[in-house]
Amino acid sequence: MTLDDEIKEKILQLSDSLLIIDSWNSIADELSDSF
Repeated sequence: MTLDDEIKEKILQLSDSLLIIDSWNSIADELSDSF
């Protein structure tokens, strides 16, 4: 595995985490709206 491959993998992992955080934000918004 080259350094480029490692960097790409890290970026993919990061973007996955960011997507999860984004969806959590919208879920939290919906939950707070219902209270």
